[in-house]
Amino acid sequence: LPVFVRQPSIAPTWGVDNGLQAMLNSIYALGLSGYPFVMPAALSRGAGGELPDPELYVRWMQLMAFFPAMHLSLAPWDYNATVVEIGMSLMNLRDNLKDILVTTGYNAKTLGAPIVRPLWYLSPTDPTVFSIS
Repeated sequence: LPVFVRQPSIAPTWGVDNGLQAMLNSIYALGLSGYPFVMPAALSRGAGGELPDPELYVRWMQLMAFFPAMHLSLAPWDYNATVVEIGMSLMNLRDNLKDILVTTGYNAKTLGAPIVRPLWYLSPTDPTVFSIS
């Protein structure tokens, strides 16, 4: 029986120290360890309650559009009309990808294949994929 694992919120940073890159590395690790159904980490406000940088927020939404589950802890309209427009286009993209997401979910359940895969999983003989961070 598939179960969703929820990641804790991440700091509003780009890095591997509990930021955006750390979330992606964690999802890879969970998927490869047999937990393909991951509720990705929510992007949190800064320590002083400030919103994350708009570009970081948009990149986070872009990443979420391709994950098995998506939730928003901060609303696009907390930013500006451009971020709202980008958010709407990403929701539409996700809607267009629903058949692919369902298929990869089924394959995860039946074959044990991770839903979110590092490049080396898809191309293990290409040495370039091992040097991409």
